[in-house]
Amino acid sequence: MRPLRVAVFSRHPLTRAGLTRMLSHGPGRAVVVVGLVDIRPLDRLDVVVFDLAGQPGPVPDDLAVLLAEGVPVVALTSYDESHLAETALALGVSDVVHPDIDRDALVQALERGAWAETTTQVAYRCRHGGARAGVRLTDREISVLELVGTGVPNQEIADRLYLSLNTVKTYIRTAYRKIGVTRRAEAVLWAVRHGLTPRQPR
Repeated sequence: MRPLRVAVFSRHPLTRAGLTRMLSHGPGRAVVVVGLVDIRPLDRLDVVVFDLAGQPGPVPDDLAVLLAEGVPVVALTSYDESHLAETALALGVSDVVHPDIDRDALVQALERGAWAETTTQVAYRCRHGGARAGVRLTDREISVLELVGTGVPNQEIADRLYLSLNTVKTYIRTAYRKIGVTRRAEAVLWAVRHGLTPRQPR
């Protein structure tokens, strides 16, 4: 499988440089094909990392162009700007990540975006403790539950998330314990009810 072709869009040189270096380091699952502020030509891209910090207005023109052209976008914002995150998700970005994300988790978010698997606002809130009182799921547990909720078998979950089968089973056990279920059918229902199933491409 060829590496993802990723564009990094930010008004801040340090952010652009950091994201470019992060994505270019390690196994070749992603390559930055467009840096700086230039977003064209769009047909060369699989997915864009779009930094919302310092952007004018709630819906930056460049973000609107990308979404209108059907380019998958993963937005970057701070934890203090959850309103921007939810607005971006409502507009159709694939996911929202934060500056403390590590390379593997970022690449996985980009891969999900490129595969048209998008995070719901409810899933985002759940990741950050706001969707269900008393339930605090990790990003990994959310990713696993999203796939469980769409009927994906454990081995395929492992393949998609680049995890071992035993690791997936461990995440499933811990997630089940946190959400108060014991069977897969119950977990599927919980995921559907709480909006953790990825949105389908438009």
